[in-house]
Amino acid sequence: MNLSKEQQVQDNFYKFPYHYAVQFKPNFSMVYLFDWGLNYASTIELLLQKITLNKKEVKSIIDIGCGEGRLSRELCLKFPKAKITGVDYSKRPIQLAKALNHNLNIEFIAANIIEDNLPQKYNVATLMEVYEHIEPKKADFFLKGVSNALEKGGVLHLTVPHENIPVAPHHFRHFSIKTLTAELEKYFDIIEVIPFEKISPKRKWLMRIFANKFFILNHKKWNNKLYNYYKKKLFYVKDESQCQRIYVQCKKR
Repeated sequence: MNLSKEQQVQDNFYKFPYHYAVQFKPNFSMVYLFDWGLNYASTIELLLQKITLNKKEVKSIIDIGCGEGRLSRELCLKFPKAKITGVDYSKRPIQLAKALNHNLNIEFIAANIIEDNLPQKYNVATLMEVYEHIEPKKADFFLKGVSNALEKGGVLHLTVPHENIPVAPHHFRHFSIKTLTAELEKYFDIIEVIPFEKISPKRKWLMRIFANKFFILNHKKWNNKLYNYYKKKLFYVKDESQCQRIYVQCKKR
């Protein structure tokens, strides 16, 4: 079917299910506020930067615990020549990932990284805010599954919450650099560790400027200016005691 110019404009709107942002019960709202968005965007940028800086050629990437596929999408856009696969144990987010990224060359698979066989081995893997969702008694089996998904010398890029912040209701645990690297070192050689996301009153005030019970900031210039301020002043920290999260880059033995 050939779409008219007007139909093509409408079709482009459906890159995101915008009708679902509007709510009228129990309360009316024209927006859906993702209050973790600052953390999420800056972490994606960190992972993309680190994967790019790694001297090894990026031929294939597996995004483990991909959810509805946003990181997988950004990986595909950043590395268009690489084979991108998103994996999640739950079928529901995989169905969303397929629907939201149908126009991109990304393979989405509903699979358990511990038990199921994957279609190939990859030279890069990402675990963005996933490991804290794994039961401690299954953690070793999970890391073995991650290792098995990588080819020899393959690189893993991982982020987790630090134990400086309380364990969230949907998490099993948070980590220190020592506890995290001790578990990873069974299967990987540690390349780089970065504590990030500064604990600071300035960050709390910044979040209140972005969004509060009275308004959501919707000025493009100021949104970008405040986001860049956050990345410059409040993202990296001097030592572990100041951080909320940890980034680790490691290589499969």
